[in-house]
Amino acid sequence: FQLHGAANHGMEGLMALFGIESPGLTSSLAIGEAVAESLTARV
Repeated sequence: FQLHGAANHGMEGLMALFGIESPGLTSSLAIGEAVAESLTARV
């Protein structure tokens, strides 16, 4: 999976998620936690 935040694309508050297909359901809680941590860390 690829999680692109402001360091990748320069837009604060935007997370772009790539490559999430069939294993994404199993990983969805961990992916959600990673996105939430990334977005709340900047506040």
